[in-house]
Amino acid sequence: MRFLALPRLHPLQYFSAPDPVTGRLQHLDYLVEPFYQAPTFWNRWSPLALGTWLLGGYVPGGDKFKPKGFLLEEIGPAYQVGKGKVEMEEWVKILTKERTAGCPFKMD
Repeated sequence: MRFLALPRLHPLQYFSAPDPVTGRLQHLDYLVEPFYQAPTFWNRWSPLALGTWLLGGYVPGGDKFKPKGFLLEEIGPAYQVGKGKVEMEEWVKILTKERTAGCPFKMD
């Protein structure tokens, strides 16, 4: 394989860059369920998508799979989404004030 396989022309990318307005990420690859993937023409009608659909899989689209993307605070069970954000922001402020960047094993 080392000498027969061609190198990749670009690195693999599983998530898009954050949206500049909303900060949401899109998932670019899926195997079974297309969570957080935009329902573009190619994502819904490509040969791979049609093959997945014919074999009983799902194609991107619909509110069930959240096609608008995700924020890290929103990942998890539906009953937990949006909870604890205020407490987490408070802890981040406390930790950035008390703990500075650097080696945690450094002795002063």
